[in-house]
Amino acid sequence: MKKKSLTKLLAVYFGGILLSVIILSVVTARAFLQISSVNQEVRKENAYISKLYEAKIAHYQWSKNLNNAIHYGKEFTGAMDPTACGLGQLIYSNEAQDDMILKSLSSDVENLHREIHTSAETILNLLKTDKQKAISVYTDETEPRIEKLVSRLDQAIEEENASGHQVEERFYQVIIRVSVVCAAVLAITLTACIKLYRFLRREVILNIQSLVVQIEKIAEGKLHLDLSTECRTQELASIRDNLEISLKEILQYVEAIEMGMGEFAKGNFTCECPVSFKGDFELIQTSIESFQERMNQTLSSLEMAAEQVEAGANQVSDSAQALAHGAAEQASSVQELSATITDISDKLSQTAEYSQNANNIGKKTGDAVRHSQDEMRQMLKSIKEMSEASKKIQQIIKTIEDIAFETNILSLNAAVEAARAGSAGQGFAVVAEEVRNLAQQSAEAAKDTANLIGNSLKYVESSEKLASSTGESFENVAKHVEKILDMLDRIAEASKEQSVSVGQISQGLDQISAVVQTNSATSEESAAASEELNGQAGMMNSLVGQFRLKK
Repeated sequence: MKKKSLTKLLAVYFGGILLSVIILSVVTARAFLQISSVNQEVRKENAYISKLYEAKIAHYQWSKNLNNAIHYGKEFTGAMDPTACGLGQLIYSNEAQDDMILKSLSSDVENLHREIHTSAETILNLLKTDKQKAISVYTDETEPRIEKLVSRLDQAIEEENASGHQVEERFYQVIIRVSVVCAAVLAITLTACIKLYRFLRREVILNIQSLVVQIEKIAEGKLHLDLSTECRTQELASIRDNLEISLKEILQYVEAIEMGMGEFAKGNFTCECPVSFKGDFELIQTSIESFQERMNQTLSSLEMAAEQVEAGANQVSDSAQALAHGAAEQASSVQELSATITDISDKLSQTAEYSQNANNIGKKTGDAVRHSQDEMRQMLKSIKEMSEASKKIQQIIKTIEDIAFETNILSLNAAVEAARAGSAGQGFAVVAEEVRNLAQQSAEAAKDTANLIGNSLKYVESSEKLASSTGESFENVAKHVEKILDMLDRIAEASKEQSVSVGQISQGLDQISAVVQTNSATSEESAAASEELNGQAGMMNSLVGQFRLKK
């Protein structure tokens, strides 16, 4: 039986469905266009009817307005221009030329409509001169014309209503026709979809389900499958055949892997793969061959290593014995060195004690120097104050000398005045003489005191320089004492550190002694272990000899 092409069948079914959809879309689009056109006509007819009703009502209102102006003297507000009212605008518009009913109405009422509007001006003019004639013209001419116009408007409205009913009838016919066509197209499309579903279920889905059941077994690790399902389409038959071929290839690969792993388990690493793997399975064959090569190399290396270990074990045994003898000698030397370090530690402790005592004495000396330095500063301050006081005394003595000089001048002036007075001024002359003598004595005493103060200032300045020099000397001594104290601190600290370091060295020697003793014991254990290692190496050689390796 010739197999069908699933692609062609699907193309036929989907082509038919697509054609039905296109036809339905085209019919629906045309229907919408027709419905839109008919709807516009309906709206236009309704607009015309509305305008005609408005024109009818407007002219009745126009007639009533004119009647009120005639009989009651009210102002006429109606239009006299026939093109200004709603009916005039309608019959003179382009719409009236397109619509047959409006075109007929325009030709029938154009003159009548113009006469009605122009009669208003005639009546209003007559109303100014002859009211009765104006009433007669309105009653006999204008009112009948308006009735005739309204009658024609009613006729036009009836005609527009009839035309609107015809348009609505066409609208319903379009809807019915479109509905019938859409229903037919939908029926054809539904029939095609049902046939397509039945075909897919019978020819595709059932076959795919059967293949899926077999493929699920592959996921479970089962490769012996039943692929006898009859496929009526070329594509599914090709899938089934390719799946069957793939399973046969995989089975060959699995059998080859099983054979290789069995030989490896027996210790045979010289076997060759009987099947050449294809595609992505080449990685598996490459990995197995790499594993086989690595195992050959590893086991060969183990064989060589076992021989080297056996030879090395003998050397380790000899070396361990020599190491044990050397460790005993090292232990004796370490004990002697430990005794020497202990003696050094005791001497360093004494040095540290002496350094501490010297440091304490140096601190006391520094305190004494700082105290002397403070007293020297106080003395220097006192000398400066004495110098300032002497300078003030000199200023006072200078003032006294000035007063004595002025007093001497006054006494001379008094003696001159007493001489001029003659005998009457002799007593005053004696007093003036005595005052002059006192002034001279005061001047001489002030001069002597100034000389003494000057000498005192020289001595004070000399003492100030000596005190300043002595203060600088004390400051230098204090700085040197500070440096000495700092050096004593460092010496004491270094002595402590050296004592601690010697203690650590002593502890290290004790540890070295313990390590030496441990090495001695370990070397003896190494000798025994090397003998054991020699035996294990022999056993490894016998185990590696069980494998067949490529040379």
